[in-house]
Amino acid sequence: MHAGSLVLRAQQHDAVAAALVPLQNEGSTVSVSATGGAYACGSGTGNLMQVFLDTEFVDWNDPETDLISIGMVAEDGREFYAECTEFDLGKCTDFVTLEVLPLLGAEGVLQAGRNELKYAVFGWLATIPEPEIAVDYDGDWLLLARLLGQDMPANLTVTNVWESLDKQKLEDYFLLHTATRHHALHDARANRWAVPERR
Repeated sequence: MHAGSLVLRAQQHDAVAAALVPLQNEGSTVSVSATGGAYACGSGTGNLMQVFLDTEFVDWNDPETDLISIGMVAEDGREFYAECTEFDLGKCTDFVTLEVLPLLGAEGVLQAGRNELKYAVFGWLATIPEPEIAVDYDGDWLLLARLLGQDMPANLTVTNVWESLDKQKLEDYFLLHTATRHHALHDARANRWAVPERR
């Protein structure tokens, strides 16, 4: 889901939430260690590969909201998309019921419980030597952090690209492609399309 002010306050991710503060400064990254919860901020080295992340979730206003789907698109075109089968359907907002749920269940899509989904994400990220997660909304990162939990890869970094996105290109993407807003993979593709190329 796109930009907003929701802060997901999962107790086990207080440190992650604190580490996200520097994301308000465009271009900063957060490096997350899998051991001991050590968090450090720094600048990208230029060797990182951006992975555009988008998620869909049950309720914008619920700090403990359930993940519905996750889409990731790497700079080199590699993609990951999966849908979680363990979310509370009864807690979905009217918007999610009308705009998000009808987009689920396409043929060939991985549909999995949280644990299986977690290891599918691990497996995909492992193919990218230095992934830098690029989000347009900090809540997407927190949902990924909650999914991966204490097993967060030590080399994973995150940057908020919302301010750098070409908003006209973002709009154009959905006009020029067979894509639907509020589908996690389509939104991740749109962000990859709209972000300026790094020199």
